[in-house]
Amino acid sequence: MKKRILSAVLCIVMVLTAFSIVPFSVSAVDTANGVDTGAEQIIKFDPSGTGWSNYKYIFCHIWVYGGDPLTAWQAKASKMTKVSDTEWTYDVSKSGSSISTDGTPYAVIFSNENGMQTYDLLFDSSVLGDTAYCNADEEIKNPADSSKTCKPAYWKGQDPAKYGPVKTITFIGNIVGSCIPSTTTPYKMFVDFLKNNLSYAQLYSDKDDQAILDDVAGGLGLYRRDVENAIIDAGVLVNWSRNKSSLLNINENGYISEINLLVSSLPWESYNSIFGEIVSSNGVVSSGAYISKTKEIVSFENNKFSLIYTFDLSNVDMINESDFKIRFFTDKSQYTPWIEINNTSFGDFIYYESGEYKLGAFNNPNKLNFENTRTGIKISWSAARNASKYRLLRYANNNNWETVCETSALSFEDKNVNDGEKYTYMVCGLDSAGNILDDENLYDDETEYFQPPVIESLTNTKDGIKISWNPTKGYESYRVYCKVNGAADWTRVGDTEETSFVYTDVKKGDKYTFTIRHISKDKSVFLSSFDQTGKSIVYDEPHIIIILGDADKDGTLSVIDATCIQKYLADLITESDIDLSVCDTDHDSTISVLDATRIQKFLAGLIEEM
Repeated sequence: MKKRILSAVLCIVMVLTAFSIVPFSVSAVDTANGVDTGAEQIIKFDPSGTGWSNYKYIFCHIWVYGGDPLTAWQAKASKMTKVSDTEWTYDVSKSGSSISTDGTPYAVIFSNENGMQTYDLLFDSSVLGDTAYCNADEEIKNPADSSKTCKPAYWKGQDPAKYGPVKTITFIGNIVGSCIPSTTTPYKMFVDFLKNNLSYAQLYSDKDDQAILDDVAGGLGLYRRDVENAIIDAGVLVNWSRNKSSLLNINENGYISEINLLVSSLPWESYNSIFGEIVSSNGVVSSGAYISKTKEIVSFENNKFSLIYTFDLSNVDMINESDFKIRFFTDKSQYTPWIEINNTSFGDFIYYESGEYKLGAFNNPNKLNFENTRTGIKISWSAARNASKYRLLRYANNNNWETVCETSALSFEDKNVNDGEKYTYMVCGLDSAGNILDDENLYDDETEYFQPPVIESLTNTKDGIKISWNPTKGYESYRVYCKVNGAADWTRVGDTEETSFVYTDVKKGDKYTFTIRHISKDKSVFLSSFDQTGKSIVYDEPHIIIILGDADKDGTLSVIDATCIQKYLADLITESDIDLSVCDTDHDSTISVLDATRIQKFLAGLIEEM
């Protein structure tokens, strides 16, 4: 039986507050957000974007968010009515209950009899009468099992940040969904993640602590100070540094306290260092006024090399004043003019354009992250302050940027990729009307896609189990993992640059499951995901057939066996590298070059038997 994805059983990083269902009656037609919420409580669904096929029924599974369902899963009372191929309807009264009008949050999943279902979609009584739909090319990671995906649904007439797919954190630290339930907050979600699921992310996400915390906090719209406080509240030990963080900084009074300088736009000659200086509006230099660089971002702006320095202002003692001035200078006495800013300008960047120094907000993401999955490249990015949604573009062979998608999420998986090829992506922020906010300061980055290796065969040998796979284009090295008798976790058993590996720690009758991933040659970077199902075999030591002349012990007779005998006679290999018991091919009780010659004659058909 299918269960809703965010049920308490799945232990997702949320604390769900139980609500009680309040039956009510409506005597007149009311409207909210332009949607009819009259006496008939109707929910509509357009399944055309789901990709479903060969189904007869669609079920509407509703529950009070954090509480009880209105019906049992796929009960008769939850069947929807087909109006057309693009419209199915559900009258909530069929459930024997109704949607409360007091603002109580509800969630809904649409499913069919073939086991297909959508992801949890939030709504309340104001949404009744609206139509839910899915985007044909959009899937998200299943919060409970990151090896699986599910289809998010949206309301056609609603802001997905208010009524949309439930925003949550998966076990391995991915952010899915767009709507944070009223039963929690981004900060509480982050603390709960650190307490309950950080260990899973550390084990399975292929990211270090710095990247895990920055990516999760950034996806929730949190700042560096939030991360510092959350680590304390969660009581966890992590290897995270505020000075290495990609997040915006915020001071104790709630102001973002960093400013960015687009260095590559400045008309400066060569220099070694850049400094910042700040004074109050009346000209008083603040203590701690010389600002140190905390991080730099190397990126591309319209295919031109771009360098951004970020300066931390949190230690400046007048940082909470409403107005002040800032300037930057080099060790070669090159200065910007004094630029007037206030605490609402923090997080913006200063740049030089058309002979003027200007101050602007980050309307485009300034950081891209990539993750190779089994089906494509997952691109994720930092939030841009003024963006309502984002446009993801990919650089094409015709020297143009092509749109991959537009989304309100902070990630997307591009499945139109080929193994071993490099791809360059760019993300730009859009306003609510879909217009690009800033077409000048755009940042792109390149990645290379590697599919996980596919195991071709598992073979029982007298030495253990031989795992073989096809080479990956452009591969450097492989890491082999194993599970024994259905164990829950994978265990690393070896690294190799070959396309086969013999696992020797075996026992007759035990079941062994293997999977492989592509890693860099220095073994520091995972270059592909891995098949989380793997391929299995029960070990049974094979019956060994002794072949006269099989010096290399591979079960066949070849010229390599003759070469092994010659290498042994020349002291190039030792007894451990050769099976001496089968090398006396001429039966004269000695091993000599004549034995190697006899193998060659047999292979050439000059003698009929060994």
